[in-house]
Amino acid sequence: MSSLDNKQEGRLITWKKTPKVAEWHIFGEVADYNKTNHPIRFFFVDTLPDMFHQKIYNINQFGWSLVHRFHHKHKYNMIPTGLKPGYYDIPSLMTHGMFTFLERYVDGEKCFERINWDSDPEHACAASEIEDLYYWWMNIRPLRKGIKNELYEGVDNTGFVTNTPLSDNTKIIYNELGRLVLRWNSEDKYNLKRLVMIKDYMWT
Repeated sequence: MSSLDNKQEGRLITWKKTPKVAEWHIFGEVADYNKTNHPIRFFFVDTLPDMFHQKIYNINQFGWSLVHRFHHKHKYNMIPTGLKPGYYDIPSLMTHGMFTFLERYVDGEKCFERINWDSDPEHACAASEIEDLYYWWMNIRPLRKGIKNELYEGVDNTGFVTNTPLSDNTKIIYNELGRLVLRWNSEDKYNLKRLVMIKDYMWT
């Protein structure tokens, strides 16, 4: 009689199905039982597929090792910032890196076309945050450059060269620029926190 129908002490030894969910030792006990009582079936059902899976896994791992070593995109885990080449402090790199990922999520991964954001209230709230932060980053924050340039047009820096007091107008402008920088830094930090809070929803 084949191992599929092994009998021991007058009773039929049945094949045990591997449970979908169980503690680790249960999986081991089932495998040991089937291997002992149904060695042929166990070879074809368990051992042989594992051999092929392992070989396929090894081939895939070798392929990825080549990609990670030679493909520029995977060789370096670079964070895009959209900034021009040059030196930038860490706060600037963090801000631009985080929000460039938001750009990629909205524009590159087409999140609003691929995800049902109305599936539950949490997703709907996250979608609203994504839309608001994206609009701020793409349309509101870039206005800062024009505001600064406009203010700098009224600055007279001759006092730095001639070692004389700056004009009252120039002092007012520098005070206003300082106030704006503080406000903008607070705004950046606030929106970075908002972005971090919804990061777990940013996958497609």
